[in-house]
Amino acid sequence: MRTTGTSATILFESASTSTTSDPITGENFQLAYYSDGPNYHCGFTTNPAVLDLPSFVLTDGSSSIEQAYTNQYCTWQLQPRNATSVVLFFGRFHLYGGYLRIYTGTLAENKLYVEIGETAAAPAPIRIPGGVVSLVYSTRSSAVVGYGFALTYYGVTVSYTHLRAHET
Repeated sequence: MRTTGTSATILFESASTSTTSDPITGENFQLAYYSDGPNYHCGFTTNPAVLDLPSFVLTDGSSSIEQAYTNQYCTWQLQPRNATSVVLFFGRFHLYGGYLRIYTGTLAENKLYVEIGETAAAPAPIRIPGGVVSLVYSTRSSAVVGYGFALTYYGVTVSYTHLRAHET
């Protein structure tokens, strides 16, 4: 579904009488949406924004057709439930005058994995080992050029015990 208005109404109907819930989230129905419009402070009011959803879209806060904002400092802590690694897929990355730093673990652990900046090329998917990943996005107070970034993260759950059982 796509809308260009300021609101959307969605009606969900199902003939199913199942009460079985998702084994990870415990929910029967999930809905997520993405808005390609300007967002205050990268879409969250606090640093770090702590996210435990299996997947989510993050942006620098600017829409895909406007310049990235100056003087931004945003942090996210991604900790998808039961994840053994996190994969980042970039829909866009176009930023000069700022950077996105990716850390394994929490920011307090200070384990820089990779830094991306000064480029108009979206990176290939990035797989970060471990169940917690922290992101830091920062731009200068002046001279920011580009349309920012949009990424989707996915928590990946792999049972190594299960894999090893099939190796023998």
